[in-house]
Amino acid sequence: MEAKSAPNGYVPCKRHPMPRVLGTKVDFTSDMARPPMQRHLMVCVGENGLEWSRSKVEAVQGGLVEAMDNLKRDWILEQRKNKTPMTIPDTDREVFATVAERPSHHPWPTCDVIVFPDFRIYPAVQPDALKSSSFSNLLTALWTNPSTQLPEDAKRLEDVDAVVLVCTHTQRDKRCGVMGPMIVDEFRRVLKAKGLLKEGNKGKIEVWGTSHFGGLYAFEST
Repeated sequence: MEAKSAPNGYVPCKRHPMPRVLGTKVDFTSDMARPPMQRHLMVCVGENGLEWSRSKVEAVQGGLVEAMDNLKRDWILEQRKNKTPMTIPDTDREVFATVAERPSHHPWPTCDVIVFPDFRIYPAVQPDALKSSSFSNLLTALWTNPSTQLPEDAKRLEDVDAVVLVCTHTQRDKRCGVMGPMIVDEFRRVLKAKGLLKEGNKGKIEVWGTSHFGGLYAFEST
């Protein structure tokens, strides 16, 4: 006998009952979807980035997400000062930034930034030099028009067809910190068995833990 699905499509597993850490109040009706966005900026801080120590990654002093937030604030103030006619997009809905455990191969706080859905990577972005960097030009272009086309010379993320992101942000939600790594490991295990997980020259799918990215968190992790 198959388990009956909920209105939102959730099907309970017979072999693995829902852990207590998820809590007793679970929404079985809502679609659990995050509002659509134009661009997702994934800041690759690695597993040990200081952003993981705070519930809000933009609150980490000296970090790239904080620098991006400060740059946007200054940019908005400048537009208002110059009385430039413009419509400032809702950051949470249009241009959204998270951190991920994907390594950057640079000492923190210098980080690579990957722009989705374009699969373009901007390597070694430095927070203390952000304002004078070419990446700042991209940010202001996206803030002005979130659907703007990226420069042709932007480096493409090579040999990657898909990236699976799972919230593992313990400081934001303990449930994500408990369930998220388990889900990441399971994704990697199954994809590796099928030869799809990116490892060296094999596979073209990456799986990473990420910071909180919204949606309806009745189920953890998303």
